[in-house]
Amino acid sequence: MSANGNEAKASGDSQHKRGRHVGLDKTGLLMESANGAPAVLRLRAFGASLRMTRCHGSGSFRSGAKVSPCVVRVRHVMKLRVGLTGGIGAGKSEVARIFGELGALVIDADEMARLAVAPGSEGLGKIAKRWPEVIAEDGTLDRASMAELVFGDDAVREELNAIVHPVVRRLAAEREAEAKPNQIVVHEVPLLFESGRSNDCDATVAVIAPLDIRIGRIKARSNLSRDKIERRIAAQIDPARARELADYVIENDGSLEHLRSRTEAVYRKLSER
Repeated sequence: MSANGNEAKASGDSQHKRGRHVGLDKTGLLMESANGAPAVLRLRAFGASLRMTRCHGSGSFRSGAKVSPCVVRVRHVMKLRVGLTGGIGAGKSEVARIFGELGALVIDADEMARLAVAPGSEGLGKIAKRWPEVIAEDGTLDRASMAELVFGDDAVREELNAIVHPVVRRLAAEREAEAKPNQIVVHEVPLLFESGRSNDCDATVAVIAPLDIRIGRIKARSNLSRDKIERRIAAQIDPARARELADYVIENDGSLEHLRSRTEAVYRKLSER
């Protein structure tokens, strides 16, 4: 399928008209429905099959429907989708902040996760039904209690992820659709490799820091004991493995000035891709 601003063909079996103008980003196609509101299609494995994942406004599309034979005009919206990760205390958020200052659209998976379990959300309702003990008196999620369950039990973590991750992906896709033409989009994802989100990225960046430095940073900003900190670190991907999997590695073992310099160097490389 062509994605260079010319015409592209798509095949399937639902209703669609020729000549509908769309924009293409790395998550799929942004298509105008009859009233001009955007409908979003996903490009499955960047192959020949297109599937709709959401639609705003009126139209005959439905979730999961294939697109009928048609010709659409497409254009690239964002330049690159980058996955950024790093263990707790490694400095991932600081790198994300610098990327944002350099011009990237940064999407924080933790922020999306907070929205996914906000009061009144479907996600919080499912959590309350499964683990009522982690719901505070005011009806909000007791994050400390939830964290204790998650970091102490792999099965619980997987069950929680099954509730939260689909919503996080949807919210991230909606935010990504706001990217400016030729803009780098950075997804800040703690479980980038573990969750498989790295497979959706054009490039991946891992922030690595020595264990003692990480523990010191976490203790400085929280009341967690060293034992709890080490448990949380152990529950995340081994930094050595993250280093092997990442396209780019940013070492955060010095000053903020050094970190910025290294981050800027990686951003230049990303911009040149």
